[in-house]
Order: sequence, then C-alpha cells, then structure tokens
Amino acid sequence: MGAIIFSSDVLKFDVTVGIDQFSFQVKAGNRFCGVKNVPDGLHVIHISSSFNDDGIRYGYWFEASSGLYMRYDEESEMYQMFREPDDIKYERMLQMGNHLMVNYPRLDDTNWSELTRFISYEQIETILDSNYVDSSMTAKEESRVLNKRLGTVNDSTCKHFKYTDIHFKSPSAIRPNHQMEDYMDKSYYLNHVIVNQQLNGHINRLLGELQFAFCNAMLFANYGSSLQWHSIIELISFSSKISHTFIEQFDKILALQLQTLPPEYAETLINKELWERCLTKSHQNDKLKLTKKAYESKFDPDQENSECESLTTLETGTLPNIDSDYDDDIEENKPSVASSVYYIRP
Repeated sequence: MGAIIFSSDVLKFDVTVGIDQFSFQVKAGNRFCGVKNVPDGLHVIHISSSFNDDGIRYGYWFEASSGLYMRYDEESEMYQMFREPDDIKYERMLQMGNHLMVNYPRLDDTNWSELTRFISYEQIETILDSNYVDSSMTAKEESRVLNKRLGTVNDSTCKHFKYTDIHFKSPSAIRPNHQMEDYMDKSYYLNHVIVNQQLNGHINRLLGELQFAFCNAMLFANYGSSLQWHSIIELISFSSKISHTFIEQFDKILALQLQTLPPEYAETLINKELWERCLTKSHQNDKLKLTKKAYESKFDPDQENSECESLTTLETGTLPNIDSDYDDDIEENKPSVASSVYYIRP
C-alpha cells in the first residue's frame, strides 16, 4: 500500500481530483492532503480545477507511489508531481497529513487491475516523454500531419503520445500486387509490420497500448487516444491470422471497456459505424461474443437498465468526511471524464 500526498495549503479554488476511475471535488477553503492506502501496481492521478476555463484535465501515471507528492505551482497554475528521496522525511509528511487524506476506493481495485492488466510502466515510458498526460495532447504523428497541413514548425517542447503508427492506406500496409488481399485482410500489416517491426515481436504490447489509449480517452477525453483506440480495434478485428488465445483476451478487454465506459459519454466517444463493422463484417466478428453482448447492452434501449450495462464504478461527488472509513461514504455510479471526444477515421 502507498499514498499520494498533496501539499496541505488551503485551496483557493475548487479542484476535482481523481485516481484511476474515481474522482471527487475539493471545495475552495478546504485542506486536502491526498489519497492513502493506494494498492501496489499501476495508477493515474488526474486533476482539473474551476480556476482554469479551458477545461483541461491533466494528470500523471505512476507505478510505485512511495515518496510521491503533489505540489501546486503558481507559475504553471498546475499541480506537479515530485518524489521525496528521504524516507524519514516522507513518513513525517504522511503522518502530518494522514487525517486529511481519503482512502483509495476499494470497489475500483479489481476493475482497474483488469482495465490495465497488459500495460507495463516501461511501455508507458516509451509512449510518453514523461508520466504526464492531459486532454489536449496529440499523438506525435497526428501533430506532424497537422503542422504540415498548416505550414507550421513542429514545437519540440510540446508533449506528445508516441503511440504505434497505424496507417491503413500506407505503402507498408498495402503491398504492391497484394492490394485487394491487404485491403480485405490486415494480417500482413499486423503481424509483419506492426508486431515484428514496431513492437519487436511482442504482440501483447498491442493489448497494452489498446488499454492505455482507452484509459487516456476515458479519463482525459483525449482525442488522439480515442483515435488510437479505434485504430487498434480495427487492425485486430480485420486480421484473420491471429491466435485464438489472443482473440479471447482481446474480446475480454473490449467487453470490459464497453461495460466501464459511462453511458452518457458512449455516444460521443464511440464510432458506432466502425464498431458495427467490426462486430458484423470483420474476420473476428464471430469470436467477439463478450464484446457483442456488452455493445448491445450499451446501445440497445431495451437493455438500458440491465444489470450488465456497466461494472461497479464510483461517482464524482464532493469530498466526504475524510476522517471516516471512506467505503461507507460512497455510492455506485460511473467514472467521470472531462469532455466529449469525436472520432474521425484517418
């Protein structure tokens, strides 16, 4: 178990703080010292405030929480993450702020572990220049294309996602003399180009990237991550030469993601045309049984109130009594995101 400490200064404005799928609001004038009893493993802290009108939600991915603390930076008007190397000093910080910290919501633990099962922190470090994410970040290739169209110079200081490049109409995806074959079946592109050349032969890293892109799209309403999530889904679904074990894992991941996605955001985050093609016309459509069931439950009006509609998640609300056992103060609901994301197929 670990903790994320926040500087104990009295807040001058409302702040929405989240960890993984859970978020809550800390009102101006209150003191808040962080989240405690954080399970071992991969997590993300995400923050937005009423002080900024741009709607940006930002945060930090982390694995080992020992020594981590958040401090507000007046110049950037953002919380920044630091690590205290002195264990004794950090323990003293924990003791001083313990009564002003909330417990990590245990109801989210199992669900979050499955949502991030294939993501390694090493892979996150490969995709991100740092552990920082916000809702305005673009994929590196997306930014390059945009700069080319606008005739602007790429800003090397801007943070980007270095997701795997997936371009279905590129020369590497459509081979000469194999145009129809490669257009109908993306197996060559998946196995020989994406997996062998870009992922060093480790196909499970594609599942990790699928999960990472989904989490960034859901928690930060990040447009580039939504594009990557859909691209990976299309790439795998329209490839015939994939192992049965891999497709089973893929099916479980997609079903869980659909079940977890808040219904109020599903309409804007999901490209229904692509999903319906994947679930009815792709090479893997008959093997995605769990995903089909979850999709029908999500979008069939008759199934709107079904118990299968979503897994247990936690609601966004005001900060509870932080001296209490937090599990007694929560209700089941859906995770929150910053804004809507619309999908445009490249």
